Amino acid sequence: MDLIKRTNYESQLLSEYMQLDVKVDELGSLLDKYLDGTEEMPSIHMYNILHTQLVGMSMYLASLKERLILEGITIPGEQDMLNIN
Repeated sequence: MDLIKRTNYESQLLSEYMQLDVKVDELGSLLDKYLDGTEEMPSIHMYNILHTQLVGMSMYLASLKERLILEGITIPGEQDMLNIN
């Protein structure tokens, strides 16, 4: 893979990870607000769908993070997972 394509691939992978990380945090916060009564709870069916969505998104986020680590791509704001002593 030439350098320009490689850099573009790395940028896209990192961007996807960072965007999804924000969305997972936002959805998780919303579900927490439903549970603690800060926000009005939707139907239990809708809550369960949103929770299932959060689980799927979280699993995908973990896969993206593993790919970033294996590719040696640094995630801004996180300690390099490969150099932990």
